[in-house]
Amino acid sequence: MNNLPNSYPKTNVQSENVINSVKLAWPAVGLFSVFATLFKSNSYLFDSVKLLLLGRRFTQWLLERINLQYWITSQFNEGDPAYEWIIHFLTYQKLWRQSLSSRVFATNSKRKWSIGSSEFNGTTAKGSAEYVPTYESPQLFRWNGYWVEIRRSNQNSKLSPPQFSVGNNKTIFVTLYTTDFSVLSDLVEEARQRYIEVSKPDVIVYTADMQAASSIPKHSIFLIEDIDCAFPSREETDYDTASFFAGFPISPSHPSRRSAVSLSGLLNVIDGIGSEEGKLFFATTNYIDRLDPALIRRGRIDKKLQYSLATREQTAAIFLQFYPESQSQNMSEKSELTTMSEKFASCLPIDEFSTADLQGYLLSWKTQPSQAVAGVLDWVKLERAERRKRKEREEAEREKTRRKCKSLKLNASIHPQRPVSL
Repeated sequence: MNNLPNSYPKTNVQSENVINSVKLAWPAVGLFSVFATLFKSNSYLFDSVKLLLLGRRFTQWLLERINLQYWITSQFNEGDPAYEWIIHFLTYQKLWRQSLSSRVFATNSKRKWSIGSSEFNGTTAKGSAEYVPTYESPQLFRWNGYWVEIRRSNQNSKLSPPQFSVGNNKTIFVTLYTTDFSVLSDLVEEARQRYIEVSKPDVIVYTADMQAASSIPKHSIFLIEDIDCAFPSREETDYDTASFFAGFPISPSHPSRRSAVSLSGLLNVIDGIGSEEGKLFFATTNYIDRLDPALIRRGRIDKKLQYSLATREQTAAIFLQFYPESQSQNMSEKSELTTMSEKFASCLPIDEFSTADLQGYLLSWKTQPSQAVAGVLDWVKLERAERRKRKEREEAEREKTRRKCKSLKLNASIHPQRPVSL
């Protein structure tokens, strides 16, 4: 009985906690009851939402079945000639003259790819630079009574083979708000005609990288300069691979001329299944011995033209080209230039210097033909000395490489290593 008075305060405390909890939860309970009452009294809201969802799905189903479309969309991929047509056409239309974002390029062509600095700030274009808008956002303009929308996208080509995947693919989408396909044909034809009209004074050269090689136009010229730099021959590749798997602790000392271009990919472009008839294939090289025999066999390379070092006649002709007789009105001076050209050619050994070497020497005496003739013997001695030193340095490097390879082979025979598994 003495403990009873002590139990009453605990009961009072618990009652107060329950009351406080009810007070805190009462707003939520009241809000729930309000919503419950609202939805019970307005059950038609649920039916309205259901009807709206059903109507939306039915509309989508109906549009997919009827296929209502009031526009034509075409795609132009970079690397194809049509891409350049449409770029030049849109530039001619001054579509992006209000663009605030642009890329700056040095002017190196008669073809107009930019909108010019005057389009930006109203000043006179100086002609030394081109300002090409980035045209990232869609653009809308009117052409021949039709609305045309232009947008561009950059995306990686996942379908291209590895030897053809080079960076990003730039694509331009042209949307014509009409169902008449002939309108699209007229637009492309106008773009092509404008491009050809501007390009008439020049030779149109398609710089085909490996990604665009499969889309080389028919009846075109396919040119690869310094083809020996594109890939090593199979003999060189086999030597490097054998050296690596023989147990060498490091890779060969000479740098491998690897690139993203494969020999098989190039051979398929030249005469593979996907090759087109009517193409003329040209290639240049300074080291024909480095080319793979499969590349230069008959049927792929039918004609080989060797440009040898300068002959005596070529040397005299180069001299006269630098100091033309037409600049002189005196017949005696003309004959004197001819005599100097013959003397200049006689001082030079045959098939020892290239025309580029002679051009470099004559440029140092551009307006002094007599001094060019007088100093040619000293120049020959200097060139021979430099060549001899360069050859000695190359021989020393090769000897150093041979000694290093010999040491590596010796170490590999003493301490054989397991080949690296691929």
